[in-house]
Amino acid sequence: MTDTPTPSPDGSDRTLPRLARDTLPLALDVAIEVAKLNGVCIRPLEMRRLDTHTGTIE
Repeated sequence: MTDTPTPSPDGSDRTLPRLARDTLPLALDVAIEVAKLNGVCIRPLEMRRLDTHTGTIE
């Protein structure tokens, strides 16, 4: 039994040719499509904001 590396879904596997890696979908595109299929909002409203310099929350 040989250990054949399986291609990673994010295209970081450098054994794949560039052309094959370029045809893989981007992770953001996949996340957006999954959100649409499940009825999740893809543009949520920001309800709270933390100022990292002062520590105040708006």
